[in-house]
Parts: sequence; structure tokens; C-alpha cells
Amino acid sequence: TSSNSNGNSHSASSSSSSSSSSSSSSTPAAAESLPAAAAPAPAAAAATAAAAPSAAAAADVEQALRKAQHALAAAESSLDSIHKLRSAQPPIAWTGRLHVLRSAAVVAAAGAAVVASHAFGLGWQWAGATLGALGLAARAYQRNVVTPAGAVVVAAACMATLGCSLRFGVVALAYAYSSHKLRQFKEARQAGDVAAMRQPQQLLPRDWPEVLSAAAVPTVLAVAYGAMAGCLDLPLGSLPAVEPWRADLLTLLQGSVLGWYACCCGDAWSCELGELSGDRPRLLTTLQAVRRGTHGAVTLLGLSGAAAGGLLVGLLFHSAAVLSPTLWVFEVQRQAALEQWRIIPLGLMAGLFGSLVDSLLGALLQFTGYDSTTASLTATPGPEVRRIADVAHPWLNNHLVNVLAALLTAALTA
Repeated sequence: TSSNSNGNSHSASSSSSSSSSSSSSSTPAAAESLPAAAAPAPAAAAATAAAAPSAAAAADVEQALRKAQHALAAAESSLDSIHKLRSAQPPIAWTGRLHVLRSAAVVAAAGAAVVASHAFGLGWQWAGATLGALGLAARAYQRNVVTPAGAVVVAAACMATLGCSLRFGVVALAYAYSSHKLRQFKEARQAGDVAAMRQPQQLLPRDWPEVLSAAAVPTVLAVAYGAMAGCLDLPLGSLPAVEPWRADLLTLLQGSVLGWYACCCGDAWSCELGELSGDRPRLLTTLQAVRRGTHGAVTLLGLSGAAAGGLLVGLLFHSAAVLSPTLWVFEVQRQAALEQWRIIPLGLMAGLFGSLVDSLLGALLQFTGYDSTTASLTATPGPEVRRIADVAHPWLNNHLVNVLAALLTAALTA
């Protein structure tokens, strides 16, 4: 029994030692297998971190695609409804004619009001001139034709001119209104949209130096005439009960105003209509074909427009003297004014002559260059600019050329 128990204890101890040796031998194996199992964990974390930006980029791309699809759908719906827009409608003939008739009615009503204001004495005459000048300046500023400073100059010049003489005021208003309408017509024709004539002007408004260059000299002449004639529209030449020297000086002042506005109106009509000509412009000095916009270049349509502008000024200058209420009580002077119809062709010649002088001065003295970098004409010298005119002065701008041409025309017409 004891040996049995010894054997059992020996076997138990041997089994326990074997089990302990087996467990000790299994422990290093488990320890060796543990790092192998834990090794993929950093790689998985790195893969997850790398997949996060790609998922965000995919989300951004998907959002951008959604926005592009929405924009495409909006563009398709806009294209489907674009024919309903007023600007996309083709111009209707009767709409343009109705606009012309409305403008003519406005001009006729304004002309009747101006004539009526001169029928009730100097007080009403100057009151009508003041109200008309303020209304004209406000309308010009509202339509983006002039700047605020330009509107002030317009109001002052119009009030002084219209208050001193009906014929002076009429030709000044005719020049300003007709040149503005022709400018709108040119823009509408070039843009292919007749409805643009009823929209505010898109070009840069005229500032006070530009307005003053066109209105300063005739305004001074009108004030001088009004002071000498008592703000009456007297006929040209010798007058009964008027000193010969005074009659001659009044004639010179009237001729100067006629020549000035005939030149300005003719030049404006020539510029606006000349740009619509299908012929290539030619330089006045050499008759060489040049690019559009070259200073001193003319076209047949532009010269015809200059003659038409001068004719309009001459016709209105003569008609205003005949219809002026200040001569209703002087039948002899009214008859003398009626017989002076040669003012009309004189205005035509002054308009054509003034436009030719303006073009000649532009061709000889005004700088025009061709910029090879932009392939366009420019009025500013530069290293890449080739001068076109033989003798050119960069300081001689359009305003100064217009003033010189108008001064010469006014002197010769007087």
C-alpha cells in the first residue's frame, strides 16, 4: 500500500512536473505568438487614416456634381423661358414708330411752351427759361447724359441762352436734343436692339468741361446780345430807330451764334452717322483709307450728316425769328425777318464747313496712333504705338479741336 501510494505520489509528481514543464514550454510559444497577432493593428490604423481624406474628397466631388446638375437644370429652364423675355423679342415696327411719334409730341409741346413764355413780357420769359433749364438739366442727369456738375452747367447755359433770345435757345436745344438722340440711335443700331433707344444711356456721362466747351462761348454771346437788344429777337441788318453800329454788332452776334451751333450740330451728326457708314473712312488730307476712329477721317454719310445738322440749325434759327412773340407788335421787323430765308442755306454751309475744319484739324494736329499690342487705335503715345498723323500733339484733345473749329466757323458766319 505504501509503495502503491509512493508510486501514485511519484506518478503524480512526475505528471505534475510534466504538466509544469509543458506549461512552461507553452508560455514562450504564446509569448512569441502575441506580437505576431498584434502586428496588423498599426497597418489597419494607417489604412483607416488614409481612407478618411479620400472619403472626404469623394463627398466633395459628389456635392460639386450635384451643384453642377442643379445649375444645368436651371440653365435649361432659363433657355426654355428666354423667349418670354422682352429683350429677346424681335423689334416691332409699330413700337419704334410709336416711340418716334411720342418724342415728336414731347418736342412740339415743349416748343409751344417756350414760345408761349416769350409772349407775356420779360418776367414770364425768364421764368419759363428758368423752369425749362432746370427741367432739362434734371432730365439729362436722370438719363445719365451728364454728371451732376455737367447738369449745373447745362442749367445755367440753357437759362441764360433761352432767356436772352428765343432763336438762340431753340437752336441750342435742337443741337443738344438731336445729337443725343442720334447717339442713342447709333448705339441701338450697332447693338441690334431698337428698344435700347428708350433706355438710359450706357456710355460715360458728359462732365462739366465737355459741356462748358460746347456752351460757354455761345452763352456769352447770347448774354451780350440780350443786353444790347433788350432780349428781343430782332432781324438781321439795319433796323429803324436803331443806331447803325448797334445794328451791325447785333448782326455779328447773331451770326456768331448761328455759325457756332451749326458747326457743333453738323460735327455731332457727322460723327454719329459716320460710324454707321458701310464705306471705309478716308483721311481728309491724303484720301487714304484708314481705320474707323482715326482723327480726321471722313465718309460720305458723315459729310451728309454734317450738312443736314447745319440745315436744321439754319431752319430753326429762321423759323424762331419769324414765330417769336417779341416781334408780334413790329410788323415791319417781322416782315424783314421773314424775308431773311438765306439764313437756312447759310446754316447748311456752316455745318458742312465746320465739320470739314474739325476733320482737317484732327488729321493735321491731333494725335492718333496704332497700338500693336492691342491691335487698336489710341490717342496716347507709347513705345508700341505707331503715329499715324505726320504732325501730332497729344495735348490737343477732341474738345479743344471742336472749340477751334466752332470759333473759326462762327467768325466766318458772322
